[in-house]
Amino acid sequence: MFRDLIPLLAEKYRIAPDLPGFGYTEAPERGQFDYTFDNMAKVIDGFTQALSLDRYAFYVFDYGAPTG
Repeated sequence: MFRDLIPLLAEKYRIAPDLPGFGYTEAPERGQFDYTFDNMAKVIDGFTQALSLDRYAFYVFDYGAPTG
């Protein structure tokens, strides 16, 4: 869906993570991950903390909107 947008943003933005089970990410086994917006927000929070990101921009829609 974003194959044409990501190259346009690549000069200014460097990381484009997908939510668990979306895009090219692996999907955790059924019953091992709660696919709630709160849980997905925790995953993204953990991602930004693991990379020590203190400044970032979100482009969100669909499932990403309530997660963001």
